[in-house]
Amino acid sequence: LAVWNDRLIAGGEFTHAGGVAANRIAQWDGTSWQPLGSGITVSLEGFPTPGVACLAAFETSLFAGGYFQKAGGGWANCIARWDGTSWSALGGTDLPVLGLAVHDGALILAGGFDWAGGVTAHRVARWGP
Repeated sequence: LAVWNDRLIAGGEFTHAGGVAANRIAQWDGTSWQPLGSGITVSLEGFPTPGVACLAAFETSLFAGGYFQKAGGGWANCIARWDGTSWSALGGTDLPVLGLAVHDGALILAGGFDWAGGVTAHRVARWGP
């Protein structure tokens, strides 16, 4: 769970929230659940169900990490950014992102990965200035 733009965001392995189709991520506006674009799809090999494992609000965007290859239909490889309108990739990781935190003006990623954004990372990486 995370709070972003005064909305509660939920991520997980679900495909519906409150009866509304929402692929692994949804927002609660105080009245009803709504999807964030077309959501998160495509499982990683060895992981049977794609899903969102962690969320973080950073700067003006929402970040999702987990067991997935696509966000909003585009390749994202375990980490994606939602800007309120669409999903975008950050360069990806080779294995799931399992934790996100904001520290010292940067987004910190943690998980089972050995690289992030094409750079050797050994399970922890920093994104941002």
